Amino acid sequence: MKQTCVVSSLATRGDPRFNKNYRGNPSLMIIHQNNDADCEELSDDGTVHDKAARKERTRKTVVIDVGKTFTENSLRWMPSHGLTTIDAVVLSHEHMDAIGGLDDLRGFQMLHTRNAKTGLPEQTPITVHLSETCLTALKTQFFYLFPKSTLQQGESVLPDGTRVHRHVSKLDFSVVQSFEPFIAAGLRMIPLPVKHGEDLIANGYAFSLDGRNNKKTNVVYLSDISRMPIETETYIMEKLPPTDVLVVDALSLDGLDHPTHYNLKQALAIVRKLKPRRTFLVGMSCDRFLPHDEMNKELKTLDVRIELAHDGLLVETQ
Repeated sequence: MKQTCVVSSLATRGDPRFNKNYRGNPSLMIIHQNNDADCEELSDDGTVHDKAARKERTRKTVVIDVGKTFTENSLRWMPSHGLTTIDAVVLSHEHMDAIGGLDDLRGFQMLHTRNAKTGLPEQTPITVHLSETCLTALKTQFFYLFPKSTLQQGESVLPDGTRVHRHVSKLDFSVVQSFEPFIAAGLRMIPLPVKHGEDLIANGYAFSLDGRNNKKTNVVYLSDISRMPIETETYIMEKLPPTDVLVVDALSLDGLDHPTHYNLKQALAIVRKLKPRRTFLVGMSCDRFLPHDEMNKELKTLDVRIELAHDGLLVETQ
């Protein structure tokens, strides 16, 4: 008898904006007003010491991972939040479900000037923060975004010397190091190396969002993880402030081990260690979990506050 995946069947019904069973690749859009670049230092416990004078706060948008395609979900969700541009991108690893949408970013870049040589509009570059391993992979997969020094991004030269220009994303690449803070469009972030299969290290990220009355919301994001190295777990437990929001991978249910992703049992184990106020599961396999609302009803019976995330989910900070 032919079996049908119930969640996949439900995902095809109606407008995806109102269908919590319709799932794109895991990604996080951070809308913030931090000015962490103006802070003096980050102490060992993760506390930011502010300078006396801070620049005026402006809203910035940082995206973690751009999916196999970025255009579909961005056009579906960005307009409702009044967003038209992306200020920075952070990549977790080099698989296509995280990097495939890089060239789609050209549709979200401002055209402020014209190139003196070509007369064509020039975009304001978007900085992409990534590991050295991820950068090496991108140079093969997106070779046209890494032109020779005499060319522009997207430009090639014919045998007769004629230059051919293509409109592509204009990106600046910045390599990050494990546990070393960096600034992504004003937001201080810390790479957290985890295993995404024993042959690959992916980066999770920790960051703190400024809220009302000087309160901060501390976030740990682990979208692609199969094993937590002891040094990463120790860093989170001992060096970071208590976790308020945890986003964690959970491909399958208990007892169904996977070589490159957590299952629900493994996700719950890290939840009980970190003790976040809220936890959101991402990356669920459609044929393993119940439909969204039914599964969340079951998760509510647990001893921790945990739920399935869904496309377009808005999590407001304090």
